[in-house]
Amino acid sequence: MPNIMFRTLVPGSPEQVYEYVTGYPASGRVSRKALEDKHGQLIEQDGDDYLFREDAEGGIIWRCSYDPPRRRVMRAQGYQWADRIDYFEPSGEGTLWTIVWEPKAIGIRSYTQWIMFHIRGKSQVQASLIMPVVEHFQQPPTSPARRTRRRPKRRR
Repeated sequence: MPNIMFRTLVPGSPEQVYEYVTGYPASGRVSRKALEDKHGQLIEQDGDDYLFREDAEGGIIWRCSYDPPRRRVMRAQGYQWADRIDYFEPSGEGTLWTIVWEPKAIGIRSYTQWIMFHIRGKSQVQASLIMPVVEHFQQPPTSPARRTRRRPKRRR
């Protein structure tokens, strides 16, 4: 069964990227509101394992386990969805963020999902999931001259 994987370099520390992506701080001081903002309604908690009902149509239930700042595992509690695992590895210029989806479908259905993802879904995931995180950590290019320069007033 083929997995679907994305990997990108994010210009931030693993702790910063982990917290921004997952809502779970590397310090371990968890904010229920931050987690619910990322995952939906919290149903139950057992240590670092949480059960959420997603706000999206269908109300997918996810079992999330956290290993800050290295990994988050999201297991879909249903047959038709894929599980998701996020890895956060330090890199010389930031954090290497890897997302792996493990489809639960079997046989030809799993290969069909994989092909359709590469045909239709890849650019959507890039635009809606990955780019907002990368852009959040990029510093806008401003020079001191640009910040202090003002337009001259027009005289009448």
